[in-house]
Amino acid sequence: MRRVVLIGCSEVTARLPEVLAGHRLELVALGSEASPFRHSRFIDHFVPLAGPFSLEGWTNALLAETCPVDGAADWVIHANDALPHALARAELPLKRRLALLPIRRPQGLAMVGSKAGLAQLLARHGIPTPGTQVVDSPSQLAAALASCHGPLMLKADHGSGGQQVRCVPGAAAVLADPPPLAWYPLLLQAWVAGEDFAVEALFGDGELLGLQASRPLHATGPFGPNLSRRFVAIVPAGVTAALQALGRVAGLHGLFNCGFRMPEDGSAPLLFEADPRPNAWHAFGPSLGLDWGALMAAATPPPRPLQPQGLPVQGRERSISSPAHRSTRCRPSPGPWPGPGSWRARGPGICVCGGTRRSRPGSGRDCEALCVPACATIALGG
Repeated sequence: MRRVVLIGCSEVTARLPEVLAGHRLELVALGSEASPFRHSRFIDHFVPLAGPFSLEGWTNALLAETCPVDGAADWVIHANDALPHALARAELPLKRRLALLPIRRPQGLAMVGSKAGLAQLLARHGIPTPGTQVVDSPSQLAAALASCHGPLMLKADHGSGGQQVRCVPGAAAVLADPPPLAWYPLLLQAWVAGEDFAVEALFGDGELLGLQASRPLHATGPFGPNLSRRFVAIVPAGVTAALQALGRVAGLHGLFNCGFRMPEDGSAPLLFEADPRPNAWHAFGPSLGLDWGALMAAATPPPRPLQPQGLPVQGRERSISSPAHRSTRCRPSPGPWPGPGSWRARGPGICVCGGTRRSRPGSGRDCEALCVPACATIALGG
């Protein structure tokens, strides 16, 4: 039986225990006494960690000599970006750092929580990515901009949720309104006409095991989390090839949240994001016919990366959306799909607390905020 260690709990990992349950996996969760995973019926063992639960506190707890992760985890799943970034750069023996991260090769440490590290790794190994310059300090900005032409994406090296990303028409706009000091190291990335493509992936020992892909439809902001997506039945070959190359170079081993730019001129997909953690859309894998738990429990990898099997042939796409971003905790019914159109799909509800936390009388729900009725809007193309 393989052991999966979930470090912390957040909106992006709240449903993972249920998604992974039912396979030959031992689910171990680490967190505070208040963690929703503490009483979850899907968690086999819960290990409480002493506070404070700041980034420093989490890092110290995981670096302690008695850390339960060391040498005992077949898979490690983090709930955010900041902690993996801190662990990758901690002053520890290489073997121990790798044991705490979804990375199996030292070459992959540079990309953990660092957009600059990822861009440099991709360029070094010839994996298609937007043209990028890394600026270490404000004093270097003007010189770097001298070689930039046309629209640019400005990105802080760290951060998530699109909060430190800006699109500008050209170098002059950057000089007129320079990014704040906190954004450095700063990425100057060429803007490419096209559309974004979101990919949730699972890697094992450097090999791509499975992936699902979608086109974002609505988001919380220009570069923020998606509220709805249109999933596709056939993942473009260039996307799969880029992820396979990255997986082997960096020794990826776990769930990853990836982003591509699909150029409108039809050239190769450009990989620009590969976060070493899942996102909330991973939870829809089983509903799309992609069982992450079965892949993680399997003794041998599949002969080729698995893609969603539950999408209809007609239309070949399926949209999932919900107000307030709640769809990512929902479970739409698995079909059969009646054809083009849209309808409401409901399920028995999702519980991550084991039913131990009661909501207000008369609310119609047994559990609190993280435990919601399953519902989603499904739409098929004609």
